[in-house]
Amino acid sequence: MHEALANDLREYAVKRWPTANHKFRKGRLADLLGLSERRVRSYWEAKAAAPRDEEIEAIKALIGAEEDEAYAEAYRTLEARFASMEAEFAKLRAAVAAASLAGEGPADRRPGAGTDREGQGLRGRRSTDH
Repeated sequence: MHEALANDLREYAVKRWPTANHKFRKGRLADLLGLSERRVRSYWEAKAAAPRDEEIEAIKALIGAEEDEAYAEAYRTLEARFASMEAEFAKLRAAVAAASLAGEGPADRRPGAGTDREGQGLRGRRSTDH
């Protein structure tokens, strides 16, 4: 469990401060968690001899809050995209309805569709007819 917590803590720090070094990251984590840098280092390296429940909960809460915010941001982005797609679909539906009312439609519904050059229907002809 401590190894998994250490991995999560390192992943969180790298994502949060991608250009910083580990010493800076551990210092920032110590500030955010209210722990000493030495204590954070022991969690970072998965060497905490006696992990405290409140510290573990604080770490999980910090990591979970970041994941929740990332999820919420992704959800908002998807909602916005879905709304724009719905608007485009409504425009297309309105255009099709307007075209239908105007008498426009697919090529096979036009007057004269399905006839040859002389105006005779193509459906009743045989290959031997000239």
